[in-house]
Amino acid sequence: MGTRAPDRDRLSWTFFEIDVGKEANACGGTVDFRDESKEWYEGAPEQIVTPPWPHGNFGPMKLYGEECTYSANGENPGILNCKNFLKAASYHQDNKKEQGAEIVGHCGSSAAGSEEYEVHPVAFCEW
Repeated sequence: MGTRAPDRDRLSWTFFEIDVGKEANACGGTVDFRDESKEWYEGAPEQIVTPPWPHGNFGPMKLYGEECTYSANGENPGILNCKNFLKAASYHQDNKKEQGAEIVGHCGSSAAGSEEYEVHPVAFCEW
């Protein structure tokens, strides 16, 4: 999921462990992995509305009790590799990726003392 912190005007990728057929609760769910070392500024804040594909290697991260890494080249949804899984799992485009500004979620509140950020679903993985 693409994530943008408006006060810092940067973008990052956030990963959630969820049940098949469920949507990640980006505003209140448990973030399983956010790689802030791979944040980017170019195109922010516009890219939260029209997010690119993730690019780079992310992890290791713990998902479903397994050590996993996620890799993508920026041209497709990417692949999840978990140490004890028999094969890599391909990611798929989330239907909301191309829906623009109306789908961007607004989370947190600086008035309430919590971090304010925006999210946009981009891809999901099932295995």
